[in-house]
Formats: sequence, C-alpha cells, structure tokens
Amino acid sequence: MFHKSTPVYYLVIHNMSSLMLLVSLTLYCALSVSGFPPQPPPCSEPFRFKMPDPTPMELNYTTIEGKIERAPSVIKVTAIKVVKHQAICKDEFTSLFGKACRFMSRNIKYTNDQLDQMVSKSQCLVGESCGTYTCYGSDTKHCEEDILTKFGKPMDDKPIVREAKTFYYSCQIGWRCHFQSYETMPYPDSGSSTFYIRGISGEKIRLESGKRYYEDHEYYYVVEDFSTTTSSRNMSCIKSVRQAVCQYTTTPPEYAIINSHGRGVDLSSIIYVPFTGKYMETDDLAAGATLASIKHIMNDLMEEDLSTKYNLTPVNI
Repeated sequence: MFHKSTPVYYLVIHNMSSLMLLVSLTLYCALSVSGFPPQPPPCSEPFRFKMPDPTPMELNYTTIEGKIERAPSVIKVTAIKVVKHQAICKDEFTSLFGKACRFMSRNIKYTNDQLDQMVSKSQCLVGESCGTYTCYGSDTKHCEEDILTKFGKPMDDKPIVREAKTFYYSCQIGWRCHFQSYETMPYPDSGSSTFYIRGISGEKIRLESGKRYYEDHEYYYVVEDFSTTTSSRNMSCIKSVRQAVCQYTTTPPEYAIINSHGRGVDLSSIIYVPFTGKYMETDDLAAGATLASIKHIMNDLMEEDLSTKYNLTPVNI
C-alpha cells in the first residue's frame, strides 16, 4: 500500500558562485532572526550637539600705555622757484666766424634770510633784466653773476631776443618767478616715524619739528610753525593674528591700526604701542582704523577661534 508523501524539491546548483550566494543569504537571515547585529532604537527626538568642555580661552585684548605724537592740523607753506634765462652774445664781427649767441637757463640759489624776505614781502627777489643792446661792456657782469637787488611780483618767462651788438660783448637777461603760498595738512608717514607734506609736483617733503626751510628738486619751501607734541596715554587694544586695533582717544573715539613694530597712524597723529612682533605678522601701516577695518580684526579673531575649536567670547572695548 502506498502512502502519499511530502514532495521534495531539489535546488540545482549550476556553479560555485551561486552556492556562495545562497550560503551568504542563509547566514544573514539566521543572524537577523537572532537579533545580531543590534539595531539602533527608533529616534524619539531631534539630535542635539553636545556642550563643549569649558576650555580656558586667552583673549587677545589688553590695556597698555602708549605714546601719541601729534602735529598741527594745518600749516602754512610757501613755495618759491626763480629761474634766470640769459643769452650771451659775441659782437657781430666775431660772430661771422662762429655762433653769435649762447643761451642758458638756471635756478637761482637763496639763503634762508633771502627766503624770509621774500615770504614777508610776498615778492620775488631777482636781478636786472637786460633787453636787446641794453647790457654790454661792463654791464655784462649781470650775466656773469647773480646780482639780486630787486623785489617784484611773480612773473612768467620773458622772451629773449638773441641778437648781438656790433663790436660789443653783450647779453640779454629774463626772469621767471613762481611764488605760491598755501595751507596744507601734515600727513603721518607710513614708512617712518615722520610727517610730510606734498610739494608742487606731488613729491613728499619730510618735515622736522622746528625746521623751516626745505629744498626739493627745483623749489624752496618755507614752512611756518611746524612742531609736534608727544603725550602718554592708556590705550585699549584688541589683537588678531595679523594686526591690532587700538583705541587711543575716547572723546571722540579714535582708532589706529598698529603694525608689528608697534606703530600706527591716524590723521595728524602717530601712535606708538610697545607690542612685540609675535602678535602680528604685517609691517603695513594704514591711515587710521575705520569701522570696516575693526570688523576685519573681529573676523580674524573669529577665524582664529574656529580654527582652535573655542567658543567665541564677545569683547567690549
């Protein structure tokens, strides 16, 4: 008698790769049923950052005694330039064998006393003017020497006629004088601990306290009442990696960017702070700290703070 038996199914494995896949699936199912690997519990609330450890933070903030060197806000300057034009001519007979006239031009040199006279009179100190046939014989000394005997108003170039006088050694002389008085502000020099003004051609003229007379290129400059004053004061400074900002006055609040040599400039002031170079890396000086530059310092501090994983602590200056 035959009994109905449970059917038996056979899985035909065609190759070894299929066998390995079957074993892996079977093992994974068995481990999942037994609870391995452990499953994380369902989320019951949003994730939150863990509070950091309260690591001590050294703030780059200090109050330090510094010095302020101030210059006058406005000074009076007088620029003077005098040019002498001359043509020295041989007589007509001699000129037949060569060039008749020789033309030359030069700047006149002055003493400090002569400069003071011109400033007080607001006039130019010049010599004789010689037209055609007026300076010959012994009068040619006016061409050979700078005989300054006359004061006159500033003048432009006068044309010189290069014409020789018969049988006489002669010369013609013309003058040009540039005389200008103006007021200007002394600027603190970013390259050194000095102040400067701009000359007629835009060049820097470095000033010295108590000095009145300067010469640059073709001009003389007479400076009235320039002197500086120095005072000591406690300053509130905040430092970043690259530079520092110091508040050196409170009413009104004035700030200056300080370089690694402990110098800063702002308007007509130079600020000296006894910092060491380890705080800052730049030697550049700015012409005063604006709100944007102070924000730049704060950004530097924030960047430094993030790089060290510290909390940012607000600093009130």
